[in-house]
Amino acid sequence: MPARLLQNLARPTVRTARYDHSMTGIEGAAATGIVTRIVDKALAGDPEAEAALLKAAQVDPLWQRAGKEKARRVLMQQEAKTAFFRPLAELLRLPSYTEDDLIDDLADKMANVPEDNFIRPKLTVAAPAIHNLILSADEAELKDMYLNLLARASDSRSADEAHASFAFIIQQLSAEEAHLLSSVLQDGTTIARIRRNESDDTGRRTYEELTGDLVNLVRLATGEPVTESRASAWIDNWVRLGLCERNYQAQRAGEATYDWVETRPELADARQLHTGDKVTIDYVLGTLDVTSLGKQFAKITLMAPPPVPSGSMIISG
Repeated sequence: MPARLLQNLARPTVRTARYDHSMTGIEGAAATGIVTRIVDKALAGDPEAEAALLKAAQVDPLWQRAGKEKARRVLMQQEAKTAFFRPLAELLRLPSYTEDDLIDDLADKMANVPEDNFIRPKLTVAAPAIHNLILSADEAELKDMYLNLLARASDSRSADEAHASFAFIIQQLSAEEAHLLSSVLQDGTTIARIRRNESDDTGRRTYEELTGDLVNLVRLATGEPVTESRASAWIDNWVRLGLCERNYQAQRAGEATYDWVETRPELADARQLHTGDKVTIDYVLGTLDVTSLGKQFAKITLMAPPPVPSGSMIISG
């Protein structure tokens, strides 16, 4: 809005900008429209609109009302911003993990390392590891992996295997899948996919995959099967990170290697849900193999898990 018009609107002698109880509906609407435009300009930070609004509000009831309207809308905007930023501020409150905590934890990790083997870790390894460690200090599995990486990188006997990418790999893991990796990266595991098969009147068969990669998740304390809807996505992530490779062109040897598939709740659910004279439920078998990168990653960042049945992945509890 031009400065001249703003100045005119601020003058109490201008009829259209003055509040009057005798105004018609049209006149009142026009005045309200002027108020709205001035308030919008003032809220946008226009200095001329701010000055015009302040000057007019001193002498004219209409513009006093405009000033109150601006204050109300500023308050509403501030409340909305506060509600939006409060959760973000919570995210930026870092866990209380101090330099002393880091020194103590690393000392524990390196308690059995001879003093002659202590070296300064490469900055390309240590810097991202420490940064991410601070952010993950309240997640025990991830914290432990970062500490293992820092300890191995500070030991001359293993420093060369502490790859610069390992801190970024840990960063892309959830605490739950980091826990499972300790068993998977030992020697890989067996996997399966459940399929729905249906034949038509001509004998032609169609196949539909009902699950992604199915794995034998078992509870550590009891050995009972555990269902986990995120397991297939975790495997996708491990493959993406280069830690594992899936293979459905080969199976592992052993008469009972894949017996676990028949015990899975997912298979029982599929057979109960998909029924019909020409419908059958079966599965294809495969392997999840550990890559060279995955083996090195496990050696540097993971501790050996307790023994579990071959082909199983453990969940604590």
